Amino acid sequence: MGLEFDAEEVATIERIAARYPTRAAALLPVLHLAQDKFGALPVEAQLLVANTLDVPPTRVREVVTFYEMFHEHPEGQFHLELCTNIACHLQGADLLMKHLQERLGIAIGHQTEDGMFSLMEVECLASCGSGTMMKVGMDYYEHLDEAAIDTLLEKFKKLAPSLNGRPYVNAKSGPHTGPVPGHNPRLPVVHPQQPAPVQPPKPEVHETPAASPLTPSDEKPSPSATSPEGGAPDPEKKPLSEKPPVEAKDTITPTRSPGGPTSGSLAGTPSQTPEGAAIPMPRQAAGVEAKPPATAPAPVAEKKPADANPKGPRIDPPTGTTLEPGAPSADTKAGEKVSEEANEKRSLPSFDAPRSKDKANK
Repeated sequence: MGLEFDAEEVATIERIAARYPTRAAALLPVLHLAQDKFGALPVEAQLLVANTLDVPPTRVREVVTFYEMFHEHPEGQFHLELCTNIACHLQGADLLMKHLQERLGIAIGHQTEDGMFSLMEVECLASCGSGTMMKVGMDYYEHLDEAAIDTLLEKFKKLAPSLNGRPYVNAKSGPHTGPVPGHNPRLPVVHPQQPAPVQPPKPEVHETPAASPLTPSDEKPSPSATSPEGGAPDPEKKPLSEKPPVEAKDTITPTRSPGGPTSGSLAGTPSQTPEGAAIPMPRQAAGVEAKPPATAPAPVAEKKPADANPKGPRIDPPTGTTLEPGAPSADTKAGEKVSEEANEKRSLPSFDAPRSKDKANK
């Protein structure tokens, strides 16, 4: 006799299918119902679900083999699924898995000889903030340690006879989510925040003002200018700060000639202007040659272009004849003749070029 649903289960499946737009959309909840009834989803159970929902068997097979929550072979009455992903791994999930294997005497993916427990390693159970975490049926147990695992195994052993060989789904009060009852969650230790270290005060830096230049009256005489006995300064020795005076050069004054521009006199004697007054010029430093002031350049006479058509008579240089106003010369006529011959040569066709065969035949 094959696997089948009773009348009550068929009615439940019809109510589930009525909530979806198509019967194929109700495949996941119906597969859960079948697994709870048969303990697994072998090929016979998959065909039964396909016929009940009127969907292809290949579609049911694709869904069963895709999700880890569906099992094709029977598991233990209490199927233990321990998460070992990164968040639970950091909380010691590998140590708890080793503890379970030692307590049950089985490896991962196997079940005990009496069929009570089966062990499986899963990737993530969406409880990363409350690891380590384990799923049993529809119950989710969080913040696990070795003591909580031992308490849970003893509880399941006492509950097994009341199941009559059926797989465990959840307690009569409903699915459980949270720590194992009677065990406080193992929360991460939070250390009180240490006060920031007090930085030593930085030493104050006093900036010395820049020394202002001393005036000649405030300057102190150098030791070399004073006598060895500390008396009056030696008149022959001069302070280092004193500079030798610059010798003054003769004054250069511009001179104005009666009919010409003003020019500088470098002889050192002031020149008199027509009005009889001397004009002083700036002194030149020692060793610098004085330059006379620049004079304005003389105006350049503009060249007028030769008149192409003079009004009066003119002589033709090549022939020596007298030309009337506006008459062209012999050179002009010769140039015009050469230009006309060149234009005629350009306009005449060339008979030296080879003609095509068609034109030659004609």
